[in-house]
Amino acid sequence: HEALLGQAAKAYQRALLYRPDHALAMVRMAAVQWESADIRAYEGVGACQRAIEIDGACAEAHMYLGFFLCQ
Repeated sequence: HEALLGQAAKAYQRALLYRPDHALAMVRMAAVQWESADIRAYEGVGACQRAIEIDGACAEAHMYLGFFLCQ
């Protein structure tokens, strides 16, 4: 499980390197980091808020924002 999370994190890092404004990649990166215990809830909130600023229609960003706010 940890190895797959690490692979996912690297993939999202590469995606964000090429498209730093990719809201969905930003949110999913935060989710992977949360699952890996690499970020705190407030960092996830920040990532989701940035993603929503970029793409207010990103449903996953809103969903994970709620998740991180409840932690």
